[in-house]
Amino acid sequence: MFVVYADGPARREGFTAEAFTHLIAGDGQSGTVTLQPDSRTLHVGAGPGEFERVRIFGEDGELVAAMTCSPYGSVSWSTPMWV
Repeated sequence: MFVVYADGPARREGFTAEAFTHLIAGDGQSGTVTLQPDSRTLHVGAGPGEFERVRIFGEDGELVAAMTCSPYGSVSWSTPMWV
């Protein structure tokens, strides 16, 4: 089980998921994280309604992965070196 936090301008939402997938658009300006089993899609980017950052934590509270939109509008996916 994963705990997921999605941060946007003046908001934070929390979710749980059994699994997840991620995808970054070809232009690198947006991305999605899809949570399973409910197929909830979190949009990351600089556009209205999109999240600025999605962080995924394991059951032990350790960061597993993150998708972040930079101040310049580019989206990146990262995982800690130990994952």
